[in-house]
Amino acid sequence: MLRRIFKGKTKITLTHPGFSLVELIVYIGLFVAVVGLITQLTGQLLTVLRTTEATEAVIGSTRNAMDVIAQEIRHSNSVYTPTSLFAAANGQLSLETSRDMPDGETATYVDIYLDSGALYLKREGETAERITAAGVTVTQFELTHLNELSIPAVRVSVVATAGSGTTGAMRPFSLTSTVALRSYD
Repeated sequence: MLRRIFKGKTKITLTHPGFSLVELIVYIGLFVAVVGLITQLTGQLLTVLRTTEATEAVIGSTRNAMDVIAQEIRHSNSVYTPTSLFAAANGQLSLETSRDMPDGETATYVDIYLDSGALYLKREGETAERITAAGVTVTQFELTHLNELSIPAVRVSVVATAGSGTTGAMRPFSLTSTVALRSYD
């Protein structure tokens, strides 16, 4: 601060020398560090968000597929064993049913199978319908025929994960359910 005296009056003038080069370098360094930290945290949060969304999609799709399979088993008359494949990672379930029959038929067949990482349901005389979501890869579809019980049942086990386009590590999701046939012979 400078003091200047003019004709008996004191005038105070403040001087602002500005930033020194060292201060400027320190401030820029701190700014770059804070921006880098914020960028890194944002990237990690986005990765966690994508992984969480993929996990929710896998769980939801697997549960929906299991519901469809359970409904078909419950409403079927019997398990058609000649074309069913049990105790294998890529199983196939064939069911004889009287539901949604073609005209003039007394029974029809429904196949549920794994193909290229997706579960499909195919009714006799119709095209196959995908029952898992497009972003979900099913790695295992295992079936066990429980025909020793008083009421026949099928144990269904599905292992699924997010498709290859998902970032972040996701563990496979496994779901197992046992469903009894209600309309058995």
